[in-house]
Amino acid sequence: MTKNDMIKVGVVVGIVAGVVLFGLQYLVQRGREINQQRVYERAQSQEDKLQAARTQLSQLDLALAAFEIDVGRYPTTAEGLLALVKKPASQGDGWNGAYIKKIPKDPWGQDYIYQNDGNTSTLRSSGADHKSGTSDDVTNE
Repeated sequence: MTKNDMIKVGVVVGIVAGVVLFGLQYLVQRGREINQQRVYERAQSQEDKLQAARTQLSQLDLALAAFEIDVGRYPTTAEGLLALVKKPASQGDGWNGAYIKKIPKDPWGQDYIYQNDGNTSTLRSSGADHKSGTSDDVTNE
């Protein structure tokens, strides 16, 4: 191999190495951009789910208020939200439902939690972590 051949091979290797390094740098940068976009989309999705939960809670609140107007009380904890769809066995006259067509799941696929201690009724979603009583709960309060 002559000196000129060795120079040619060196130039070709240098060009190939430059293209490979440039390509790798581009791929790394593109990967970072895609990752940032996914983080943004997840955050957007969670905000959308929070808004959907708040909307559903408002709709359930309206149905509970209509039940209270007709029956004179809110459903007991044992009757739960089912009392908005189906007349409770313990209910005499006054029930004029169904107040909603079906009981929705929260945006995370869980049941809404309804409680009535006789004085106060509460309604909430356990949120993204599916654990009631944590900071990500969404309530009607």
